[in-house]
Amino acid sequence: MEIEKIRDYIISFQKAQFPSLIPRELSISPKTTIINTLIGPRRAGKTYYFYQLMLPLDRSKVIYLNFEDIRLESILPKNFLDIVNLHIEITGKMPEYIFLDEPQIIEGWEKGVRTLFDQHRYKIIITGSSSKLLSKEVATHLRGRTIIHLLLPYSFNEFLIANDVKLQWPMSSEEIATTNHYLNLWLYWGGYPEVVKAGEIEKMKLLDTYKDLIVYKDIIERYRARSPLLAKLLIDHLFSAFAKEFSINSFFNVLKSRNIEVSKKTLYSYLSFIEDSMSIFLLERYSPKIKERRLSNKKVYLCDNGLVYKQGKEKSKLMENAVFLQLKRIQSLNPKINLFYWKDSKGEVDFVVMEEKEIKKLIQVTFADSRESIEEREINSLIIASKQLKCKTLEIITWNYEGSEKISGKTIAFIPLWKWLLYGNGSLLKTKL
Repeated sequence: MEIEKIRDYIISFQKAQFPSLIPRELSISPKTTIINTLIGPRRAGKTYYFYQLMLPLDRSKVIYLNFEDIRLESILPKNFLDIVNLHIEITGKMPEYIFLDEPQIIEGWEKGVRTLFDQHRYKIIITGSSSKLLSKEVATHLRGRTIIHLLLPYSFNEFLIANDVKLQWPMSSEEIATTNHYLNLWLYWGGYPEVVKAGEIEKMKLLDTYKDLIVYKDIIERYRARSPLLAKLLIDHLFSAFAKEFSINSFFNVLKSRNIEVSKKTLYSYLSFIEDSMSIFLLERYSPKIKERRLSNKKVYLCDNGLVYKQGKEKSKLMENAVFLQLKRIQSLNPKINLFYWKDSKGEVDFVVMEEKEIKKLIQVTFADSRESIEEREINSLIIASKQLKCKTLEIITWNYEGSEKISGKTIAFIPLWKWLLYGNGSLLKTKL
């Protein structure tokens, strides 16, 4: 451990001014009895969320280690307690909070965290840009000692705050029109914090850079994957298939038609790497049988709509992806919730929301601004699924049509997307489904 470099890092942090912050909706309450772990895709704002948690604290009682800082590259897990002592020497205060940013860079990091935790005096918060950050480590050293939280790019409500848009309920027609204007921007450009405040050219450059980071940092560098070309082809294919079903077999056949030789085993590995980066999420098809869920084709959703800005304005798909991400946020607050899609020979439903073993809600998403523009197949699929799955709560999320209708003995609520996100069951303030 290079003490002088680490000393300089600690002193710099104690004197640093935090940047201006957009308050995030996620709420974490650090405790000495549990480790809070924050995961999410790159550039989603995890470090700035750390700053949000630190802002009201006595800085002299805070240790913050960003392991991507070159001054900390000499740290080993056995040095974690030494850093606590160095902090005391510099500040004269015993730390109460320890924030560890991307500790998985250090081999064996979990042993160092366990050592800190076993002191029973520190409130420990960890970030990571890998969904498997704790999978192996939890099973060995941290099992039962950590709560995992998901932080995605800005929700629509956070996006409005970042743009200084203040809304009050009830809203006038002019305010609803303004809200839909910003909803269009958010759906198209997404909610990456850096992108939100950037000009159009800079937005495009940033989003292209983020896509490259997925390939080279999250796949090639992290997993030492041998083929950047294959990784890029697979990512391009997944991104073009967002809000649709995806099959390794079909992609294998596409590569075969282009005379690109690769095994299905390799494709499954690369898919796992991409999913681990949380740039995509794979949604299982609902079945009461777990094995059938696992073997079914998955639907692909993106961590942020901005990653596909070049694909044009496929608004129905962008809306569906936005609804999925909001459901993921809700799921992060309530781990009892599971999400699926439903499909059989008679139709398809975008989202099945299950809490424990009970199906609570079925949701369709459609770009419709009037009752007449809602396709009958969307409604029929919802009715069929409700009968098969014995679910009474049915919703169709629209662009701007609102109402309630009883069809075939089933009541369907039609809810505009903006309202569902801000004031309906999609609001993080109303997580009860």
